[in-house]
Amino acid sequence: MATTHPNKHRRSKKIKNVLIDLVIIIALGVFTVALFCSYSPKNLLLFAIILIFFSFTFVSVSIIILLSELKTMSSINIVMSSAFAALIFSINYFSMLLPPFLYAIIPFAAGFFFYFPSSIVYGAFRYIAHEKGAAFFIMLLYGLLSELFWPNLLWLPYYLAWGSILEIVSDEEYPLLEGFIFGFVGASLSVNYMLITWGYYKPIFIILPSIIGDGVLSLFGFRIGLKIGKEMSSVFGR
Repeated sequence: MATTHPNKHRRSKKIKNVLIDLVIIIALGVFTVALFCSYSPKNLLLFAIILIFFSFTFVSVSIIILLSELKTMSSINIVMSSAFAALIFSINYFSMLLPPFLYAIIPFAAGFFFYFPSSIVYGAFRYIAHEKGAAFFIMLLYGLLSELFWPNLLWLPYYLAWGSILEIVSDEEYPLLEGFIFGFVGASLSVNYMLITWGYYKPIFIILPSIIGDGVLSLFGFRIGLKIGKEMSSVFGR
């Protein structure tokens, strides 16, 4: 009987994680659909405020979680966060150098060129760095690098929200949907911010399948990254 309690606890924890994942996916999906369906350039300021407020809702939850388990990240994880954030930034940088017509003719092009390879990097990082705050910190560094090369403070809440959501769902047991959430959240928030900051509009029946596809590609990429991280962990002695 003594061994059943840890198993029950582990099972209930997994169920809780899946429910949290699903709530985040549904909430972000519904928000994106509502934003694109009701968007009007005349009310741009209002939509910008709503989007920023929505983003900082996740940031606030993430901060509460981090404060509840407050501890300093190890120096090796800080170094690794910097290195892996630079890798994700490099993938984004080179994906933006590709001819724009590729994104118009290739289905899920953003997923293939950015989210899939980035999720491999993130998956490897997640296997090596288990500490609380690591998921948020790597995306914060990625955001700061992006702001350094392409300054636009309106995009800062995007990076913070993406990192916050990853922090909320992160767990040492690597939840089943974490890889999907990496791509789905990144793509969802991205199209929302492109709509508000650049006026980049596409019909929702094009946007929704695209961000789901990005999530699916990231799911596979994340799993590949975990395997790579497992091999790398022997090097770092993790």
